[in-house]
Amino acid sequence: MISRITSSKNFYLLLAISGIVIFSGLFIYKFQGTLLPMLWLPGVFFLLLFLWTFYFEKLLWGTVFFIPLSINLADIGKGFGISLPLEILLVVIGATSLIRLLKKSWIKKEELFHPVSIVIFLQTAWIFVGIFFSGNSMISAKFLISRGLYLLVFYFFFLSYFRKISAIIDFIRLYFLGFLPVIILAGYYMITTGLSRSFSPVLARPFFSDHTIFAACLCLIFPGVAMLSIHRKRFLPSSLFSLIFIPAPFIILFGIYFSFSRASWLGVILIFFVWLMLKIKIKFPAFLGIACFLSFAIFIFRGQLTDKLQPDSQIGEETVFGNIQSVTDIESNESNLERINRWNCAIEMYKESPILGYGPGTYEIFYPVFQITSDMTRISTWKGDLGDAHSEYLSALSEQGIPGLIILIFLYLILIKTAMKIYYENPGGPSGKLAMGILLGMFTYFLHGGVNSFIDIDKLASLFWAMAGMLTALDLYHQKTDFPFQNPHD
Repeated sequence: MISRITSSKNFYLLLAISGIVIFSGLFIYKFQGTLLPMLWLPGVFFLLLFLWTFYFEKLLWGTVFFIPLSINLADIGKGFGISLPLEILLVVIGATSLIRLLKKSWIKKEELFHPVSIVIFLQTAWIFVGIFFSGNSMISAKFLISRGLYLLVFYFFFLSYFRKISAIIDFIRLYFLGFLPVIILAGYYMITTGLSRSFSPVLARPFFSDHTIFAACLCLIFPGVAMLSIHRKRFLPSSLFSLIFIPAPFIILFGIYFSFSRASWLGVILIFFVWLMLKIKIKFPAFLGIACFLSFAIFIFRGQLTDKLQPDSQIGEETVFGNIQSVTDIESNESNLERINRWNCAIEMYKESPILGYGPGTYEIFYPVFQITSDMTRISTWKGDLGDAHSEYLSALSEQGIPGLIILIFLYLILIKTAMKIYYENPGGPSGKLAMGILLGMFTYFLHGGVNSFIDIDKLASLFWAMAGMLTALDLYHQKTDFPFQNPHD
C-alpha cells in the first residue's frame, strides 16, 4: 500500500491534500472562537465524502499520515473543540468499519479470542459498568464512546490489515512521515530560541498541545522506526524515498532531546535495559519478578533515593542532567509538587469509592474538592480545568476503582508477554524484530504513564492501540513470515 502512495502521482496528491489541511488547520487555529471555523467545516465534510466514496484505501492510510499533523482546536465556535482532521476521519472510518461488519465479518474468531483482545473487552465492559455508577454519567458515556471508537478503528479495523506484515511496516512509516514536518518545525523554533527549556511547553503547537505528549509519541514510535532503519534493506523497498529512514532514529532522538520531557529522557534510557534483558532472553516470570522487586525497592527507599538525587543547585535544569535530576525535586519544583497534589487527590477519590471509582473520565471535574491547601501550588486550580491525575495508573484507580487498575496493569502485562513470546520464537525474523521495536516503545509509555495520562489523547491513543493490534497480528499470523525484501549483504 505505501509503495503505491509514495512512489507515484498518488504521493503528490497526498502532499497537496496535506498542504491544504495544514494551511486550513492553521487558519482555523488562528481564528478559533469565532464563526469562521464553522464555515470551513462543510468543505471538509464534502472533501471527506468524495475521498470516502472513491478513494477509501487512500483515505484510510492517509489518516495514519495525518495523525501527528492534526491540529488541536480548543474552540471552533460555540464552545466546541476538535482535532482536525483526525477526529472527522475517525468517525468516517469508524462508520465504514461498522457497515462492513454488518455486511460481512471482517474480524476473525482467533482475533476476537486472542488474550490481548479479551483483556480489551474486559476493560471496555468495566468502563461500561462504571457509567451506571458514575458521578457524571454523561461524561463517562462520552469517554466510553471515544475509547470505543479508537479501539474499533485502530485496534480491530487495522488488525484486519495487519494480517499482512507489510501493513504493519506501512503504519509505522506513515506515522513517522507525518511526524517529520512537526519535528522539523519544532526543532526550528527551539533552535531560534536558543534551545531554551522555557519555550519547550509550546514548541509543537498547534499540532501538539503539550511538549510531554509530543515527546511521549516520539518515544513510542522511536524503537519501531529504528528497527526499520537498521534493517531497511529487508523491510523497505530500494528507493530514494526510503533514504529518509537512514537518519530517522537520530531525527526522533533530536526531537526527544529538545522536548525537555524528563519522563521521555528516562524512557530512552529504559529502552537500553529492556533491550539487554530481551537479548539475554530473560523469561517473563523472571522479568516480572525483577520489575516487582525494583518497584518495591524504590517505594521502600524512596526517601533515601530522593535525598541522594536532589538536584545540585550548581546544575541548572537547562542541562540534560539537571533536568533529569529535577524529577526527584519535591521541595521546589512546581511541576513535581502539582503532580503530588493531583496524585493525593486521586488516592483520596479512591478511598471514597474503592470498587467503582468516580466514573470513567470524571477525575478532572471531581478532584478539586479533594485538594488540601498545604498540597496546592501556584498552578493549582479549584475549577478542575487544568488537566488530569498525571498518572495513567492513578487515573484508572480514581475513576474505575481497584478493578480498573488491575485490568489496566493486566493489559500491559499481556502486551509484554505477547511481545516477548513473539521475539523469543523468531528473534532473527521480521516478526521478532518488529515485536521488539513495538515492545521497547510501549515500555517508554508504561514509564511515562506513571507521571502522565495520555492513553485517551488522540495522537497517542491511535498509535498505542494500533501497536497493540500489531502485536496481536504478529502473534497470530507472522511467526513464519519472511522479510518483505531480501538482501544477502544486510
